[in-house]
Amino acid sequence: MTLFANLVSKINQNAVNKNIVLTLCRQIFAALVQFLIVVLIARHLGPEGNGQYAMVILLPTFLATFLNLGVAPSTVFFVSKASYSLINTIKGNLFIGGCIIGGGVAIAVPVLYFFSHQLFPGVPLDYLWLGLLCFPISLIIPMLSAVLQGLSDFKSFNLSILLPPCVQLVLVATGILVFNLE
Repeated sequence: MTLFANLVSKINQNAVNKNIVLTLCRQIFAALVQFLIVVLIARHLGPEGNGQYAMVILLPTFLATFLNLGVAPSTVFFVSKASYSLINTIKGNLFIGGCIIGGGVAIAVPVLYFFSHQLFPGVPLDYLWLGLLCFPISLIIPMLSAVLQGLSDFKSFNLSILLPPCVQLVLVATGILVFNLE
């Protein structure tokens, strides 16, 4: 019996090691993608464009950070404990996410409409509206990725976490190189 317990322990340890390596690789790859984004923006937009880009993504990032309400960590907890069915968890996260997105947009629209020139001086209003489109995505993806993390499906979880920076890189590169946005 001890031999079987040792074998199971080694198999579990190998799975843990594999997941640690996958997560480390994901973090390194995401850092490289973010570095490429920064380089693209800095080289093609210059200091003023870089500042405008930072201001454009400030509002959606701020909203997603403060309005996430801890849904993703609690999802990981409840999924790992199998407290609710996966379908109900996903439906619940989408419902809560939709309500939060509605509230966030209800906050952001008047702020942009009435105070954009004071809060975001020198940034075209069209760019701020475009930046606000990132808010729903940056809120929902972590909520849904948390389900994969709670299931301990780290391969899928790591891929889902890599998706946003890769899409951002493609969008920034397309905007700068193809559409020649300044």
